[in-house]
Amino acid sequence: MNTSLIIGEQNSCLTLPDGSSHSINIGTETTGKLLCQIPPNDLQWETAIATVEDAIAPFNKLLPTNSMLWLPSNIFFTKLFGNKQIIAREEIEQIFQQVSRYGFSDSISAELPIYANLLIMREWMHHMNFNEAHLGTPNNANFND
Repeated sequence: MNTSLIIGEQNSCLTLPDGSSHSINIGTETTGKLLCQIPPNDLQWETAIATVEDAIAPFNKLLPTNSMLWLPSNIFFTKLFGNKQIIAREEIEQIFQQVSRYGFSDSISAELPIYANLLIMREWMHHMNFNEAHLGTPNNANFND
């Protein structure tokens, strides 16, 4: 069973295994505005985290426990993870801890949408209890299987 999360600029779209789609009132631009600067300070991080948590919390009860999370790859995920197709929650947490304390390394140009994508992905995986995320789309995508 596949769950798809498409992180947009203003809103994100959740597609559940039963085929239903739900709009989530959080995106890279709206989250980026909360982060304000590069790198964000502690208060900006906390405000953005709380806002993302509030936006995603209502969807927790809709998710089946054995669903796989798919996130369509985007330029920001490519910058963060290269060509990896599966990202473990622990890896995202490590990257987030590094970035939230020290910013990005010189090899990644720091842009607010990168911070926002990382934060949304981290909060989604943590609060929705996904151990890993698959980047891309499943072959012959069928979110009803």
